[in-house]
Amino acid sequence: MKTGIARQIVSMCLIVAAWMGTPCLAQQEFNPKSVKEWMKNNVPTSPKIEVGDEERVARLLARAIQFRERAGTDLQKAVDGLAGGGGPFAIITEAKINREVPEVWPYFFAGTIVHVGHSVSSEPVTAFYNPYLDAACMIYWKASASDVVPEKVLVVTGNSMRGEKKSDAVPWWLREGRGTPVDLLKQYQQFKDYFAATFPFHSGDMPARVNIDDPVMDQRVLELNALKAFLELVAVTSPKDMAGVRKPLRIFRDALATQEMEALDTLIPKDNVVKARTLADLPVEIRQRLTPVFVQVRTEQTIVFLNSDASARFFLAAAFASNGKLSSVAFLDFETKSKLK
Repeated sequence: MKTGIARQIVSMCLIVAAWMGTPCLAQQEFNPKSVKEWMKNNVPTSPKIEVGDEERVARLLARAIQFRERAGTDLQKAVDGLAGGGGPFAIITEAKINREVPEVWPYFFAGTIVHVGHSVSSEPVTAFYNPYLDAACMIYWKASASDVVPEKVLVVTGNSMRGEKKSDAVPWWLREGRGTPVDLLKQYQQFKDYFAATFPFHSGDMPARVNIDDPVMDQRVLELNALKAFLELVAVTSPKDMAGVRKPLRIFRDALATQEMEALDTLIPKDNVVKARTLADLPVEIRQRLTPVFVQVRTEQTIVFLNSDASARFFLAAAFASNGKLSSVAFLDFETKSKLK
């Protein structure tokens, strides 16, 4: 990927990442121009939002993205910060796993991408989808002329969303014969297509209710998968790192954050598709805020997935060989428009 192309892709798409860390969200200063830009980048084939609806849509987006940002570090703080109280979130906040391992749900939300449906309805819906875990936390909202408040919270696995008859707790992209970043992108596209078809962005109608055979089981599957992934990530990034990647990962992240070209040229293999200069030229919002969110420990290598805490949309997949050396690095965009085969 050429440097100019990488910059162009990121500059076109970074509006979502910019919104994630912009103070205006907390201050409720809604910018109609930003709404139009977000729509252009995310729902290009949809009709334009009417002038009178722009503030309402901006408010919904602000609430959803602000919630995601807070929930990624402190779920209770995120819930308390929503108007209307946290009653609908009781299925999560009062769950046994949240009481015993409170880091699990923030771990889930930190890796989520926000999707919005029925944005101009009195009952809009948002999905916080974590592609690594192939599951979403959906919030049904009640919108008024001045605010939006959560009305119902539902946890849905990708298995249920795809209508698969056979129960399978393993995320689609990690099942037998898969496990690559391309499989992860394919799975994300499946969810995106499902959500867009079921919950159209511009619809003013009442949203559909997701039919799940066993909602409690869906939530349990997600929580167990999140706990397993969280513990595996901790094992690799803790001082007692058994895979031997903690130190080389830190060195790589530091070099990327500070744009140390000499170090990056040394660390990144010469035959790597994405070159050191391309990575060094990534926006500062990505380079300096990369956080490990998922790990695959294999016999021959360990792959660490990292995304910026500003936006989970862009991610790096860094593979480390058994000797600790960086064997490959990929920079990917979940919203890629290219056809995945």
